Amino acid sequence: MLAERFPELAAACFEGNRLHAAYTVNLNGKHFVRDPSTPLADGDVLLMLSTDAGG
Repeated sequence: MLAERFPELAAACFEGNRLHAAYTVNLNGKHFVRDPSTPLADGDVLLMLSTDAGG
């Protein structure tokens, strides 16, 4: 699970069991995730962006 593998990230970026509205996370370039219990496999790649990064 995302929150378990990256507890410092979870503390800063999650509100309860949801991703803070100021962030968006893409998993493997395929889809966006907001749930900290999203299962991760070895080799998965996460891209985390501030929601205002797109300009």
